[in-house]
Amino acid sequence: MTRVQTPRSRTAASRGPHDVRAEASALEEVLKAQQGMCVCGNLRMAARLVTAYYDAALRPCGIEANQMTMLWVAHADDAQPASHLAHAAGMDQSTASRNLAVLETRGLVTSVPSSTDRRQRLIRLTRRGRSVLMRALPRWQKAQADLASATADIADVVSVGRLLRKVSRRLQDA
Repeated sequence: MTRVQTPRSRTAASRGPHDVRAEASALEEVLKAQQGMCVCGNLRMAARLVTAYYDAALRPCGIEANQMTMLWVAHADDAQPASHLAHAAGMDQSTASRNLAVLETRGLVTSVPSSTDRRQRLIRLTRRGRSVLMRALPRWQKAQADLASATADIADVVSVGRLLRKVSRRLQDA
């Protein structure tokens, strides 16, 4: 049986073993030099760990970090469309919908039809939601302070937070 060489395999076959080893070595050097520097990987790892930390801090209040954010944003305005709440909380629509469903089931937010567009639902914080938010706030503040002290410099944490917010806004607007 005759093997048909594709353009790629001819190129690889035309290079000598020294060229292939040199390319592999150069690639290894780049990988070693860049190890641990991937912005995406570092942000994802930090986000998972920080979220877990806040979730644990807020657990006694019966909410998670994403739900705290949604209660916080809902508290800022009287009633707002779910899509605006999701955007302000920095969540995609699917994540926001799941969290809003949990909050509504627990009676922490209520959803009412908009008077101008019956297809649109407006989200409003309930008294119970406000109470949970007020109980959760000191726990959130402690988690915030704990994470800030872990760096030994609150200015670093504040700067990183501002930078991430700036990057997030630019990516959302792109």
